[in-house]
Amino acid sequence: MADAVLLIASIDRPIRFLMFRGSYEHPLVKPFAKIMGVIPIASDQGPREMIHSLRMATDALKAGESFASFPKAR
Repeated sequence: MADAVLLIASIDRPIRFLMFRGSYEHPLVKPFAKIMGVIPIASDQGPREMIHSLRMATDALKAGESFASFPKAR
């Protein structure tokens, strides 16, 4: 999460993120994540939900939005 905050502080345009659903659902994180347009994703979600998350990311890229993902092993 510190990586994302540093990236947001150093770039002058909005950035969309993919975020592990477990972190996204945290009560202190979710309101801010929603405002920032974070896309939640989880390895245990079904194929349709996974495709939906990836399609949202693809649409953000096609729209010219800045996009970041920090893949980390859990």
